[in-house]
Amino acid sequence: MKEELREEIRRVIKIEGECRGVSIESPLNYVELNYEKDKLMAIETILKEFGIPGKDETKVLAKYPIGCMTATHLVIKDFLDWSDDDVEKMGYALPQISFIVRTLSRYFISVERTFQESSNYWKKHFTLGKLVPVEIDIDKKYLILRIEGYMTNPIDCKLFTGYFSRMISYTIKAKEVYGEEVECSHKGGDCHQFVVRWKD
Repeated sequence: MKEELREEIRRVIKIEGECRGVSIESPLNYVELNYEKDKLMAIETILKEFGIPGKDETKVLAKYPIGCMTATHLVIKDFLDWSDDDVEKMGYALPQISFIVRTLSRYFISVERTFQESSNYWKKHFTLGKLVPVEIDIDKKYLILRIEGYMTNPIDCKLFTGYFSRMISYTIKAKEVYGEEVECSHKGGDCHQFVVRWKD
């Protein structure tokens, strides 16, 4: 690992704000499900150098510094030599992996309800920033979500793009659901704004 990345991990860990442990555990579960066990062990060894717990030590409902989640994403991407698309793919898979989300998915009655409740869902997982449901158009098959007051590392933007797409896919019957970040605070934007579209 390059020193530049180590410095970035040290920086994000100090960011104020917290996340639930499930946000750390789920990416590690994804690695365990898709790669050899020794890769997960190696990633956990690196994380522990920075004081971040491994998969089995993480308590899913406990609160941890939000930077621990971001650092987990950074370490996984670096160790597995991933592209941004790989991070987004993991984000898409995480709701299906997470026991908490799988349990809650039965309550995602409709895309409208999921859209309306998205800000409350965010509050249950993160104390940094807020998720704002901006616009939804069922006929034109799209919705817009905005994250305000959230600055960690651009890697989280890629993960959220996939994550939001997957969450919406629980509530609609569509052949394809895909998301895109159209505004980014890391690129000078006022917020992180995501458009999720679907096709029948």
